[in-house]
Amino acid sequence: MNKTLIGISVAMAGLFAFFLLAAPTTEEAALNSAPSINNDGIGSVDLPSGVDTSEKKPLIIGDPNAQVTIVEYGDFKCPSCNSFHHGAGAQIREEYVDKGLVNIEFRNYPFLGPDSGRAARGAYCANEQSVFTAYHDRIYNSIWDEHYSGGSYAAEYDDVFSIDKIVEVLGDAVPDPDALRSCISSTDLDDNIDADIALARQDGIQGTPGFVVNGRPLNGPSNFNTFKVLIDAQLR
Repeated sequence: MNKTLIGISVAMAGLFAFFLLAAPTTEEAALNSAPSINNDGIGSVDLPSGVDTSEKKPLIIGDPNAQVTIVEYGDFKCPSCNSFHHGAGAQIREEYVDKGLVNIEFRNYPFLGPDSGRAARGAYCANEQSVFTAYHDRIYNSIWDEHYSGGSYAAEYDDVFSIDKIVEVLGDAVPDPDALRSCISSTDLDDNIDADIALARQDGIQGTPGFVVNGRPLNGPSNFNTFKVLIDAQLR
């Protein structure tokens, strides 16, 4: 990725690329690493052109047939994304998603570290077992409870989500933990993440969290009232 969180320079993307390329190469490290920047495009500064987005599997929270769709672009380690999850996102889900009026389509925008790529893979792997919503919530809640809730965001640049940690966080929410572990260790679903990144560029996303409400882009953290105005206008 060559984009950053609001207020962080584009140079951070280059730093992330260097960080990935300098990662350990032992068998154990490879198992727990993010997808290769050159081979998989996750976190890549130079995502290959012509990425096919037509076969991308959607990651949906709520009723897939809801009248309004909010597309959310996020990195599972992004503090502002986490604030949205615990703030406006929670309100949207309570007042609209849980009532079948709105759904949220999550798209990965991983760039903060190797475990951002791991968590992105995990999202699609959890979706294969029909537990994406539980995955989304437990991963965000885990880093919030263990790191961000006290107001310190130093873990943003730590390697927080190993494969073992992701499986542990999912706990009994995932039917087949071994399949989840194997899936995250593979590259089988990486085309979906390439498609997420390509769609973010098409939507003009400038940072995380980024949103598109029924085709209307919003960038940066927005309060609940901003979403409410847009949602209510679409529901009328």
